[in-house]
Amino acid sequence: RWKKKNRKALHESLLKVKE
Repeated sequence: RWKKKNRKALHESLLKVKE
C-alpha cells in the first residue's frame, strides 16, 4: 500500500540522519 512511498521516505530519512 505505501511500501514504495515509504521506501523513498525511509531513504530520505536515512540520508538526513547521515548528514
